[in-house]
Formats: sequence, structure tokens, C-alpha cells
Amino acid sequence: MAKSALFFLSMAIGLSAASAQETQPATATAAATGPAATSQAASASQPQWTEQSKRQAYLAARSGAFMDMAAQARLLSVTPKVSVKDFLAESSGLEVALMIRLPAISKILDEQYRRGACSLTVVADVPAVAEALAEICTSTYKGNTVKAEDFKKLAADTKGQILLASGESGVVDEHWSSLVEPAVGEGEPRIDNAPPAVREFWQEHCNAWGLRKAEQDAYMAARRHLALQVRGIYIAPEVTVADFVATSDEPAVDMTKFLRGARETGRRYRRDALVVESAVQVRLRSVYMSLRSWARTSHPKASREQVDRLEELILKGDEAVISGTGVAAAPLKHVRNATPEMLKRLALASAAPDWLGRSERASGSAAAPKAGESDEAMRSAMLAAAREARCSLATKFLDLPVGPATTMRDLMAASEPIRAFVATYPLDARVVEGTQKIGDDGRASVTVEAPLGPLWEDVLRYSEACK
Repeated sequence: MAKSALFFLSMAIGLSAASAQETQPATATAAATGPAATSQAASASQPQWTEQSKRQAYLAARSGAFMDMAAQARLLSVTPKVSVKDFLAESSGLEVALMIRLPAISKILDEQYRRGACSLTVVADVPAVAEALAEICTSTYKGNTVKAEDFKKLAADTKGQILLASGESGVVDEHWSSLVEPAVGEGEPRIDNAPPAVREFWQEHCNAWGLRKAEQDAYMAARRHLALQVRGIYIAPEVTVADFVATSDEPAVDMTKFLRGARETGRRYRRDALVVESAVQVRLRSVYMSLRSWARTSHPKASREQVDRLEELILKGDEAVISGTGVAAAPLKHVRNATPEMLKRLALASAAPDWLGRSERASGSAAAPKAGESDEAMRSAMLAAAREARCSLATKFLDLPVGPATTMRDLMAASEPIRAFVATYPLDARVVEGTQKIGDDGRASVTVEAPLGPLWEDVLRYSEACK
């Protein structure tokens, strides 16, 4: 029994590490000699990467790579007279279904950060794409132009073939100002320090009250994002902050109370829309201290062992930080001289769905290896289950309401960038601790979880809806 528990603990650690390796941006490194040395010298004049800009460039590049992959998939011929493009054109829902499945059957080969841009490559086997299309044909397609058997034949005829796609995004986003940091002696960033063109745009189209409201709302959205991350912080083996506070008598503990010491590190302003992005960060040590203070006054039943663990974490002096961003739009009543296109952007940015503070979970399964097979085979099965779980999570996003009679499905059907961002967002979902199991049916299963707030922020930040 102990051996089994130890195995699944090691599997959990390995699975989390593998997921991070597959989906998170890597830190660029360079040798000190040869051509790389020249590159290092040149990099001094290139735009500097921050944690925030690196993350956003990575997401945009990843989205672009999967749009490229979808474009290549459309060129495949299903029959002598029908291409995948013809098949997908029969319904926008088919395009959505394909984009959701592509991340589950693809692999990110590498990410590179150089010359002010993030680039990455994604690969997928053509037979896997064809099998995914066969599944879509069976479950979603209502026409009769092609049949699932046609896609299965395509899979058989293309063994060994791959689709290789790439995406790239610069550190500088043409739609946003550079990060505006607090000036010396000022407690918060100010638009006065933004580029002149940005200031002029906001002065022409928004009054001071609207600007202030957008800045405040973006800041509060960033704090909510941070609070969601705090929930998942482990303070002891298999005990998260959410687990710790759940044992108290205080109902629905507000996680923002543990953000004492959080500070706004910068703001960005849209150059072509009245939308603000706020960046906030807090030190982990500050979170631990706030949690300890709360436990002393509001959680007398707290486990002594867990409280002692908090003390250890505080004494350790961990100076690591967690960061969050939030996006908000100026209220319509404070907008002036607005064009119809600008009003359309603001209507979406102001929608503020009521699910922003929630997290969503989904489970997936895969065939488990037979008894006696290697640990590597088990790990592969768990990774396959996690990929299926992330695909299921993306499917759950489709029915999220984003306005009167509008769902995320509608936004995805209307915009390829939104399709790509929503479909790839689950790649960053965390594996829920303790959910890696082998069921009575002999299948490996995993549950993943992702906060919904950042999903909406990505839609606003990168999609055509805000361009």
C-alpha cells in the first residue's frame, strides 16, 4: 500500500513537471562564446523581457502556431473532390471542434526568446488529425458531403506524415502601450507617463472619471487573479491554502485578505480601445504571514502541524513572488466621440461575465498499461489522460455566457484568434492533486483545473474583438 502511494506521489510530481515543460515558456539561455556571444552583445539594444511580457508573447505565439496548424489541416484532401476546408466550411461549429482537438494531439517542440520576439513550433501527426476529424464527423457533422470512413482512410493513407506549424509574437504589442511603471515617489502607475499618442487617444475619447474607473477595475481584476492563485498554493504536502481555510468556521473566506503587501507594478493602455491592463504582484512570504495572522484570530481549530509549517515557510524567507494581471474597460457613460467600432469593442470588454471568479474542472482518461509494464508506460498513460482532460475543459468553455444571448461558442465561431486562445488556454491547467488514479475499468484518469478570470482577460487582450 505504501509503495502504491509513493508511486502515485512520484507520478503527480512527474506529471506536473511534464505539463510545465510542455506548456510554459522557457528561459532563454546563451553560451558565452562563439556566435551566441555576439547575440548577447546585440541583445543589449533589444527590448527587454519581463515576466509579464514573456508570458503574453508566449500565449500569442502559441495561439498563432495553432492557427497555422489549422490552416495546414484545411489543405488536406479528404476525397478527390473534397478538402478539409470544404468540410469545415459547412458549419462554423466544425472549425471550433477542430481547434479544440488540435492541442490534445499536438506537441510544442520548443520556444525561443530572441531579438524581441517569442517563437515556437508545434507538430502533429496527420493521421491523428484525420482521426480527430473522423470523430468530429461522427459527433457533430450533420451533412452528407463526407463520411467518417473517408477521414479514417485519410489517416491510413498518411501514416508517417506530420504537420509542422509555427507562431511568433513580439515583446512589443502594437495594440498596447509599453508597461507604465510607478514613477519615483508615486504609489501607482499613471497615464501621464505613457507615450503621447496613448494619452491623446484617451483624452479625446474618455473623461478623467472613466479613466480612473477603468484603472481601478483592472487593478481589482488583477487582485482576483492573484487570489485564485493563492487558493492553490501548497503550505504542506497535499494541503493547499484553500484546503486550510475550508476547515475553519468562517464561510466563503475571501482570499484577497491574504494579499496584504500586494502592489501594482505597472499598467498598460490600449492604443485603439479604452481598455486598461493592470499588473499586480505579491511576495509568497507576505501571503504566508497574512495567512498566519488570520489563523490566529479566525481559525482556532487550525491544525497545529499546518500552523507550524506556516511558521517554517515564513522563517525560510522565501522572496519569490506571484503575479497576476487584470483587464477592464472604461464605462460607456464616460466615453465621448466614440466610433461604432469603438462602441462594439467596449460592449464586449464591459460584459464582465459573472463567472470571472470561478475555476472549472474537467477529467480525462486513457488506457492504462498492463501489470508489469514500466513506470514510463504509466507516466505516458497519465499524460494522455491529462491531454484528454484539457480537451474536455476547452469543450466546457463553449457554453460560458458572455452577454445577452451570446456564449463563448459564438465568439469562437466568429473569430479565429479567439478560437485559438480559448482552445489552447487549458494547456496551462494544473493537475488537481490526488486525482491521478487507475479505475476499476483499468483506465488511467486525471482531473485538471483552470481559473476562468484569466481566460476572459486573454479574450479581451488578444482577440480581434478588441482590435
